[in-house]
Amino acid sequence: MTMTFILKHIKFLLISSILCATLQLLSQDSIPDFDFVSESNPWILSENAAGLNEFNGEKISIATLRADKNNGDFINYYESDNSHNIDVLTETYYRLNPKFTIYGKVNYSYFAGQNMSGSAFIDPYYNAFDIVELSDSTAGKKNKESYVIVGGVSSNLTENLSLGALIDYKNISYFKVKDLRHTNDLLDLKLNIGLKYKLKNLDIGASYKHHRSVESIIFDSFGNTDRQYYTFIDFGGFMGKIKPYDNVANGMSSGGDENPYFNEENGLNLQLNLFSKQKLSFFNELSLSKGDGYYGVESTSTAIYTEHSSDSYSYKGIFSLEQKNTLHQLSLKASYYEIENILNDPQYIDDEWKGNIVTYGIAKPISSKDKAKIALNYAGYWGIENGKALWCLKAQGAYTSSTQRSIFYEQLTYRDQEINQIQTSISGYRNFYKERNSYRIFAGIGYGTGSGFAFEDLYLLCENHDKVESLNDLTYHEFDYFTADRVNAEISFRYSRLINANKAKIYSKLDYSATKAFNTSYIGDYYGSASFTLGYQF
Repeated sequence: MTMTFILKHIKFLLISSILCATLQLLSQDSIPDFDFVSESNPWILSENAAGLNEFNGEKISIATLRADKNNGDFINYYESDNSHNIDVLTETYYRLNPKFTIYGKVNYSYFAGQNMSGSAFIDPYYNAFDIVELSDSTAGKKNKESYVIVGGVSSNLTENLSLGALIDYKNISYFKVKDLRHTNDLLDLKLNIGLKYKLKNLDIGASYKHHRSVESIIFDSFGNTDRQYYTFIDFGGFMGKIKPYDNVANGMSSGGDENPYFNEENGLNLQLNLFSKQKLSFFNELSLSKGDGYYGVESTSTAIYTEHSSDSYSYKGIFSLEQKNTLHQLSLKASYYEIENILNDPQYIDDEWKGNIVTYGIAKPISSKDKAKIALNYAGYWGIENGKALWCLKAQGAYTSSTQRSIFYEQLTYRDQEINQIQTSISGYRNFYKERNSYRIFAGIGYGTGSGFAFEDLYLLCENHDKVESLNDLTYHEFDYFTADRVNAEISFRYSRLINANKAKIYSKLDYSATKAFNTSYIGDYYGSASFTLGYQF
């Protein structure tokens, strides 16, 4: 009995010593983790700028320099198999006083990719249609420079009422340096204004959002002028029209014209957060928006080639359980987006007195697309102290379904496409602390698969079969990329050291991720990315 009693006490003392040592090491690093601070509070990352006042602290800022190198042939039709990226970022949350909280972000990114063809747009899945290079023989180097400036402020007007506003401005320059060349310039502006009201066990919020973007694109050539270049106007499922390139204006991809793709969206966000004294909370956010836009220049001598309209709906629900040193979050996210595109029929008339005049024939619906997604995510944090966690575990699962139909009335032809995706992943990290140094090991693994069909054509008249223009190789390429079985893995190591009397820290991070696909038919089966990050947090 005595020996058992002694052994129990020795065991108790050993466990107590280990716990005390761990807490002592944790207390030596009093600087919160930037990502944990923002991710752990749903209000901060919500669509309501008034939620910035939920930032719990005085100030947290980071400045990072990141370099990426990417190689592999498991890529989409418009991506590069050999690219690198440089990214410079600074971001901050700062509480000026008990009533005012501000947020700021400045980001510069430079991308260079080899062997690129495919889409001439920056993001072909954002637009209602695509402009694609007809031949892989014109593949070449593309460069992209991005500038992002974000500024937000939240003010407590009363004890319970908060007002917030945020502006997000982005400018992207994108250009190809081999014929057929294209130069793009994107201006993107987002505005968010919101209110938040706090009750006893309930927060309610509402915000208005405005999003406007203009991507101008111009085609040109400087090389062999004897060669004829072509572009393909893809209205959906890589069915569309082949257009020869020339330096004469008046065309969707002609030289001499700078055609803008304009899009404008307005929406409403509603938030409802239920919480209790037991650190239980249930955050809900519902977003709705409508958009419209066009491609071309509206004037008496220039044409609007297409017009589009869109609707989007999304819901986010996050259940949080916070205990003494742990936090568990279970989130459900669902979204639906649809867009319809109309093809105009511009006619150019050369008037002797008025010059070039544009008239329009009958506009026709040309395509419709929709995308639905639902995701269930779990995040658990253990050993939380000083705004950071000792352990983190995340598990994610998502299902996405995309369908589209392109319509060609002259050929009496329809083309349908359906792509379904399932993606799952599990990841986590562990922090280690020793005096002024800290270390983080991160690892994650995921699996993805898909189903559907690359395309199905319906010819209302059999003799029109040969009149439809399509790029079926790219259709199969895209379908392979989204639906092939694949396994992806990521591992990273981060080292941090406290400086400036323990008021700031510097850190470096090495990261490598890889994707291995199986049973692909039209693309390769491997893609890898390595990155190195230098950071300063204060």
